[in-house]
Amino acid sequence: ENTAKRSLLGIWHSYAPPVLSSASEIQGTVFEVQSGDTVIILPDGKPYNSEKDLVKISLASVRAPRVGNERANRPDEPYSHECKDRLRVLSIGKPCKVAVHYERDIPLQPGVTEKRAFGTLSIGKVPDVGELLVKEGLATTQRHRDDDEKSANYDQLVAAESSAKEAAKGVHSKAEYKPTAINDLTDPRKAKAYSGALVRAKTLKATVDF
Repeated sequence: ENTAKRSLLGIWHSYAPPVLSSASEIQGTVFEVQSGDTVIILPDGKPYNSEKDLVKISLASVRAPRVGNERANRPDEPYSHECKDRLRVLSIGKPCKVAVHYERDIPLQPGVTEKRAFGTLSIGKVPDVGELLVKEGLATTQRHRDDDEKSANYDQLVAAESSAKEAAKGVHSKAEYKPTAINDLTDPRKAKAYSGALVRAKTLKATVDF
């Protein structure tokens, strides 16, 4: 399909690529992992002075399981934390390159939207981080309408999901999902109960998430 679009063949004879409000290619450093399919990047050559210097990118044609929302009484979807943490390990603090394929207006709250860029994230020897997450069963391939823009690597994403399904990996597993146990110490009373053990440990390896 992408070849046909570029060559203006058949039903794509009048196809025009989407006009992007952002750059079509971004190089920088992964500054934050917001979810299992969305990262925030500090572009090369731009010092960090405020959040306006950062660029939010979602993985094109990839859907990660959603983290829950206590206010909305919505639980975590299975493998949401595993997917986010895998993306963190792969990307945080590392140089990256993004090929932007399309943009979407994402609703944040009633009457408020955010224009979000969607692209292919490449880091080190991993040419498509989204494809790797899908292949490991931690994310799925987004289904699009026929007239929707999609990842330039869409066929590879579909093949990666088929492979994960066949191997019953992650979200495709038939086994009952057992979430990773997390001790939430935001409650002062619970934090106080753990304080002795934390002090005795002296040095702890941890991930700061906010």
